[in-house]
Amino acid sequence: MKHILTLLSILLLFAAPVFSQGTNNSCSSAAPFCTGTEFDFPAGTGTPTSEVGPDYGCLGSEPNPAWYFLQIADSGTVDIDIMGTVDGTTPSNDIDFICYGPFTSLLNVCDQLTAANTIDCSYSGSATEQVNITNGIPGEFYMILLTNFSNTPCNILFSQGSGTGSTSCGPFNNGPLCDGQDLQLLSFFNEAEVTFSWTGPDGFTSTDPNPVIPNITEANAGTYTLVTTNPTDTITGTTVVEIYPSPNLSGFTTQGDSCIGGSLTFFADSVFATANYTWTFSNGQVFTGNPFLLNNIDSMLVDGVTLSYELDGCFSPPATIPVNVFPSPLPIIFGDDHTCAQELSTLSTTELYTSYTWTNGGETTRTITSNQGTYSVTVFNQYGCDGTSAPFTVVNSDPQAVILGIDRFCKYDSIELNAGGNYASYLWYPTPQSSANTIDSLSTADTLIWGGGFLTLRVEDSFGCIDSVNLEIPYTDLPKALFSHEPSSYAILVNTNIQFTDETVNAYNDSLATWDWTFDPLLYETGVQNPLLSYPDTGVRKVTLIVTSELGCSDTLSSTFYIIDKPFVPNAFSPGGDGFNDYLKIPFLNGYPGNNVVIFNRWGKKVYEAKDYKNDWNGDELPSGTYFYVVSAPLLENDLKGTITLIRN
Repeated sequence: MKHILTLLSILLLFAAPVFSQGTNNSCSSAAPFCTGTEFDFPAGTGTPTSEVGPDYGCLGSEPNPAWYFLQIADSGTVDIDIMGTVDGTTPSNDIDFICYGPFTSLLNVCDQLTAANTIDCSYSGSATEQVNITNGIPGEFYMILLTNFSNTPCNILFSQGSGTGSTSCGPFNNGPLCDGQDLQLLSFFNEAEVTFSWTGPDGFTSTDPNPVIPNITEANAGTYTLVTTNPTDTITGTTVVEIYPSPNLSGFTTQGDSCIGGSLTFFADSVFATANYTWTFSNGQVFTGNPFLLNNIDSMLVDGVTLSYELDGCFSPPATIPVNVFPSPLPIIFGDDHTCAQELSTLSTTELYTSYTWTNGGETTRTITSNQGTYSVTVFNQYGCDGTSAPFTVVNSDPQAVILGIDRFCKYDSIELNAGGNYASYLWYPTPQSSANTIDSLSTADTLIWGGGFLTLRVEDSFGCIDSVNLEIPYTDLPKALFSHEPSSYAILVNTNIQFTDETVNAYNDSLATWDWTFDPLLYETGVQNPLLSYPDTGVRKVTLIVTSELGCSDTLSSTFYIIDKPFVPNAFSPGGDGFNDYLKIPFLNGYPGNNVVIFNRWGKKVYEAKDYKNDWNGDELPSGTYFYVVSAPLLENDLKGTITLIRN
């Protein structure tokens, strides 16, 4: 077995083969093979595979095909040697073959290449093969397919080797034929140095190697002679053409007319025991036999029926007659297939008929009034053909809109509501509406996230029936977080005990469940309702209280105040650039926002002033001496006043 990757690589090439006998890469263009002749032709490359249709037997693939046919001349064994070669003498390239036969003629032979007709096949990796035909009988035809599996340039040499039989060198024809078909005459050679001279019945002559006589009659039957002349020899051969007359068909009859769905029997007027009868209907369906019974007839007969038959391989001219097949009525019930609440539905048929019979009541009118139930109607048309409608069901529907999932929830929160039932559509909207002409839709899903208030739900089922319900969905007010602290000042000295007291107001007497205090930046947290604590360090402090009720409603309140220590001013500083005591530093003053520092000389002149002092004054090149200061801040009970000595080295 050849490896599949080898096959795939061959299929990627694109060169086309050229044969000395002509381009014979399909069955229909097969070239003839003849005993006593050695065939030497360039093998094709790059042709992916052979045509679709034949059964290729043992061949795993059919790349670069070359087709040949042969006819047995003398009975016996015919062995054909095949070789793939580059130099003309040494086997070098992998070739394969399959042989079909025997066939009585070349007529339609390409449609008969089946497994049952395969007599020899090889898919080996060898560069030499041998076709073996045993017990060949004169007049039999065989088809041979050669393939160049190697897909590399080479020549294929083949000729008859051993064997007691021989094959004909032609000429050939595609008979036997029937009146009106095309006659194909085939010569063995087709080369520039050869001349051809055909003669035959009805004054036929031609110099074409392979002439075609179209639309033949019985006058074209008989022996055709071919004389081929080359520079060294003249060869004469004959082939006999058989032509059968096409049978005559006088017509056919039927038993009568029918309604669609009934039966008809068809009779051919010309009856032959060995004939094959073919009935073709206007929709393209084909049936065989004579007489022919057709049950459950369809409207395909309205445009007519055509009969032809085959006798001894020839077909009669077709005969066609119209057949009247009356249409069976196909009543369709229309009307509302549902009623809402206790309404009634009006049912009718889409067309007028001669009579009506309704089930589920027995009414005989075209239109009826119905409640829920299943109805059908049987009618007759003007041709007497009857038909019954498909069942039509009327259902009664009474949807009930229900809002589920109502429960207590907190203000600014939401609740998920659910529409009871399984309906085709939903519409939620607040009520009352802002306009009588529009609906401010909240949702068209079967659930709604709702924040409280008056609400309407409208549902519609698959039949278009509608119901609605409107409710007030109340919410629970949030608690209002409040607290106080003592000392109540917003500037509290360090290490002072501070009592925080919860003063939260809660609605609906819903008990408080938790108190969550956060003291930042200490990140101190507690769940005590009224905590007591002190701050060991100065700075801005933020207190947050989150209160939560038993329902889960919560509120948050934050307050900011200052933890401070008393500032003081040193009595001297020495801006000498030595990194020691170079600036006037006032401890704890940064805990008093909005402070103001003013420096005066001994004559009362202001020499420096700073808002929110940053401890960054180095004397501004003032001379050594005594200076006066005034420090003020909103959180200071009294201004700081005094003298300071500036010392320069």
